[in-house]
Amino acid sequence: MQKFYNYWTDDKGLLFLLIAIFILIFIIYPIAGNNEIGYAVANLFIIFILFSGIISVDIVRKYRFKLIILLISMIVCSILADMFISNSVFHLHIIVRIIFLWLLVILIFKKVFRNRPISFFFRIAGSITIYLLIGFIWANMLFIANHFFPDSFQYSVKQNPEENGMFNFIYYSFETLTTLGYGDILPMTPLAKTLIILEALIGPLYLAILIGRLVSKQTASKSDIPE
Repeated sequence: MQKFYNYWTDDKGLLFLLIAIFILIFIIYPIAGNNEIGYAVANLFIIFILFSGIISVDIVRKYRFKLIILLISMIVCSILADMFISNSVFHLHIIVRIIFLWLLVILIFKKVFRNRPISFFFRIAGSITIYLLIGFIWANMLFIANHFFPDSFQYSVKQNPEENGMFNFIYYSFETLTTLGYGDILPMTPLAKTLIILEALIGPLYLAILIGRLVSKQTASKSDIPE
């Protein structure tokens, strides 16, 4: 168990986290379906990813404890939402999830571009993890915006009622983040349009900043090697 924990907290934990997020976005959500079991499985996996993120990032003990408390509150909200089918509790659950995921992005970014040496491979893994997390966070933001303001988005093609509702927003989020813009989903309200504009800006900016940081870090690490 100690060996596994050491692997988790080491730089290799970034690769573990990347694989977990990849499985969530590209395997679990597409096959989860629009049913209670599918939502429960997805929520459990999200909680697992968040817990993994807490363990894998470099934070002091007191902050790690506070993040665990926040994670527990999200679990409680999820259980209450399933038990009482309360929209307000469900909204709180998604909002807490979004806050937690943004904190995780900041902490992973801090770990990836810290001053102490880190393998270029794991730096890349952490950078991709951040990119996937941004797309997933925005999907949650679009999802909750549509809950608060129904009909915030219009579909140009007929939707399959058996598909997972969140996965539609995951698809649209990454479509926007990568600036593809197929036009099959359209934002209709000012809030929805604002969120889409911001995500469309963040996607290219993140990649540009990332490349610059990676090049500068790699150049600095080579210059530190004695001739």
